[in-house]
Amino acid sequence: MIVTKKIFILSKIYFLIFIIFFLFIYNNSNAQLRRTIDSLQAIEQSCLDSGIGMANCSGEFSHQMDSILHIVYKNIQTNLGTSQKTALKKEELLWLKKREINDRNGRKSAENEFAHSSIIMIACHDDAGFVIDRIFSIIKKWDFKKVYSN
Repeated sequence: MIVTKKIFILSKIYFLIFIIFFLFIYNNSNAQLRRTIDSLQAIEQSCLDSGIGMANCSGEFSHQMDSILHIVYKNIQTNLGTSQKTALKKEELLWLKKREINDRNGRKSAENEFAHSSIIMIACHDDAGFVIDRIFSIIKKWDFKKVYSN
């Protein structure tokens, strides 16, 4: 139990370091964002490899990807005109519906109080992958470099 708490706290600290890095030192490069996500994936994998609290590892990683997606959305919206914001919002709502459908077979079954932790771990990990795909999809579509160069 103590080891699980230490791993959880350590993953939170790493996450905060990467988010701070992402927000303040970001160098307008999709490659840098990819390295940040890869680093977070490596932390998740290390946590999973420990064999302790594996569902928590994937759950934390899923939350981290949600946080990055939120930051990307907010930064893109800041530099869009009204019609572009409306278009992005519509696109976001459609994606959320797709995510809900994706979650039905994964996270929904994992929310059952009797679900095995491996089911929860897999559902969270799959959701994180779905979010990562979305992050790079909106970056490509909404010209992330241009948004950050303002």
